[in-house]
Amino acid sequence: MKLKNRVFGLDLLRSVAILIVVLGHSSPLISGYFKSFPYLPSLDGVDLFFVLSGFLVGTIIIKIFDNAQSFEFKDTLNFLVRRWFRTLPNYFLFLTVNIVLIYFGLIKGCLNHFFITYVFFFQNFFKPFDFLFWESWSLSVEEWFYLLFPFAMMAIYKFFKYRIKVKNIILTGIVIFIVCPLIYRISQYDTFKSWDLYYRKLVLTRLDTIGFGLLAAYLYYYFLDFWRKYRKASFLFVDYLPKFKLIIL
Repeated sequence: MKLKNRVFGLDLLRSVAILIVVLGHSSPLISGYFKSFPYLPSLDGVDLFFVLSGFLVGTIIIKIFDNAQSFEFKDTLNFLVRRWFRTLPNYFLFLTVNIVLIYFGLIKGCLNHFFITYVFFFQNFFKPFDFLFWESWSLSVEEWFYLLFPFAMMAIYKFFKYRIKVKNIILTGIVIFIVCPLIYRISQYDTFKSWDLYYRKLVLTRLDTIGFGLLAAYLYYYFLDFWRKYRKASFLFVDYLPKFKLIIL
């Protein structure tokens, strides 16, 4: 891709997210050698990755259905096939690598009958997993977003028998993605449960993070003048969003 086609703001956010993730994973190791090394447990770079994914992939989804002015299965299937060709080959490759390494005792892990959940990304759908390929939790959240969001809009479209504008159906789907995980998270909250395992790494409790990215994509696509006018103020919102979510939890 030519440099002129790059979006500086998105590249900057990606860089910040990567830096936060690297610091978060390396801080416990490096702090033993450098006592003043910053440990940032309250910052989660994956949050930023999810919002970016919601914005980028959400823009693609919105464009597909807005151009068609309908929600047909063939459009959804075409979108899913394109996304799966980008993600599934590498996922199953590294899943296989993990299985082989665990089998020969080269890395820690447990091979049991729950392995089948990894094939369908159910390993962390509504309960924690802690026996194999721990890094896959975030991709599982992404994959369920790819699947659930288009089908949610299709269901709304069919339920109201095509009487609602595509634009309003998309917004309804976004609101569902933001509100429902929040309600579920509150209903399931227990101070004795691990925040990392039971809330941070479950599909049903993290889809709202992608929902905020979808909302940004909606504003960008349908209200471009508004987006450009308030894009600087949005950085304040992003800055306080992680703190707001922690308060909710």
